[in-house]
This record gives sequence, structure tokens and C-alpha cells, in this order.
Amino acid sequence: MLIPQYSPDLIQAYSEKWMVVPRMLVHARALVTAARLLAEALIERKVTEAELIAAGTDPAADRAMLARFTIAGLDAPCDPLFPDLDALAALIAAPEAML
Repeated sequence: MLIPQYSPDLIQAYSEKWMVVPRMLVHARALVTAARLLAEALIERKVTEAELIAAGTDPAADRAMLARFTIAGLDAPCDPLFPDLDALAALIAAPEAML
């Protein structure tokens, strides 16, 4: 059996890309939870449609909305669902930079 030999530069480049995947999965799960909580908050009138539209068009409003999420729900006195919004933003931008 032949085992391919890869250059150290190629190995380094792929290693850096693959190391991001576990963090992406963690944030993806949190974003799915946020979507569920957001739907519940909309139904319970804790969030208005205008706030959702603003969050979809204004990055500052989006960040403010994400900051309201906790592991127990929207505006609950608990640990934040997204403890580091800067890391989340960087991770969301990462796939574009990796292409």
C-alpha cells in the first residue's frame, strides 16, 4: 500500500482549518437553540417583529439580540448562551476567509 507524502505547509493549512470545526459545531448548536428560543419569545411577545427586522439588518441590533440569550431562555437570569460574541462573529466570518 502506498501512503501519500504531503508537504508540511499543506498539512499545516489543513490542520488549521480542521481545528475550527469543533468550535463551529458548538456554536451551531447554540444558534439552533437561539432560533428556538427566539420563536418562543416571538409567540410569547417578549420580542417584537420590529426587533427581529432590526436584528436582521443592523449588526449592532443583532449583537444586542444575541446578548439577551441565556442557557435558560431570553432575558433569563442565567449564564449567557453566547459568552463571547466576538468569537462567534469571528467564527461566522471564518468560512468566508477559509475559501
